[in-house]
Amino acid sequence: DRTDASYSADITLAKEFESIDGRAFVHLEAGTGDGLEDNLALYSNVNRDADNDNEVHLTEVWYEQGACHDRLALTFGKLDPTVFFDTNEAANDETTQFLGRIFRNNPTVEFPDNTLGVRFAYMPKKCVEFNVGFFDANADCEKVGDDAFCAGQVTFKPEVFGRQGNYRILGWYNDLPHTSWLTPTNDKEPAFGFALSFDQMVTEEVMLFCRYGWQDPRVYNPSLTTTGDRIFSLEQSWSAGVQVEGGLWGRQKDVLGFAVGQAMASGDYKKSNSALAAKSEGHLEAYYNI
Repeated sequence: DRTDASYSADITLAKEFESIDGRAFVHLEAGTGDGLEDNLALYSNVNRDADNDNEVHLTEVWYEQGACHDRLALTFGKLDPTVFFDTNEAANDETTQFLGRIFRNNPTVEFPDNTLGVRFAYMPKKCVEFNVGFFDANADCEKVGDDAFCAGQVTFKPEVFGRQGNYRILGWYNDLPHTSWLTPTNDKEPAFGFALSFDQMVTEEVMLFCRYGWQDPRVYNPSLTTTGDRIFSLEQSWSAGVQVEGGLWGRQKDVLGFAVGQAMASGDYKKSNSALAAKSEGHLEAYYNI
């Protein structure tokens, strides 16, 4: 029964230093409007692109140094961890693909938002890639290193029946102080979990994808809340869908996407208060990109 709007604008600047195999990148972002997000109390809200302060933000600024013919790469600066971890060819960009947060990234992974960090990548073969990253977990540039978000990911890139696929396995650890649901005096606990992100071309125009994630159900981060300031934590999440390119109907640059998913509350969250309506939360989204 509501119609809300939002807009965003992005400017990116990139520079290649071919003689030394280096790359520099700057990303500026601005926008206005929460859309429907301020009207919904959800574990994983519906507009990842909402940015309601009308200020220009320096979202990313980093330098990357390659080596050994790009088999090695070191990236450092102000980074968006989701550019390197939990990626997906069909569901990873809220400006051109799915808008919902559950489809942009796995909600069970406690990624910090655009923060100081360093990422190391190693590709021993074309079909395998390793990534390790260390980031400032609270994204405030204060006492950098005291609270860290660490992630490791291995990506397998096989060709299945001659078509490209990406199969990612991610583990993460967040050292920010978390609180135990059942023993609230334990308020210095870390959090950890793992996630899977797969995408596979099945025809020239059709790609299938899915994600799954799990995190420690015993603890919560007091700074993570739903709209309405409800503290919560998730235990599992999954999503799956299909991306179809427009060549099937004569528009090669168009894309159609469809996805479903669920975010499931922590078992200890439910046990901590019998009055909580801690049901699993279902999501459904379709988009058409012209």
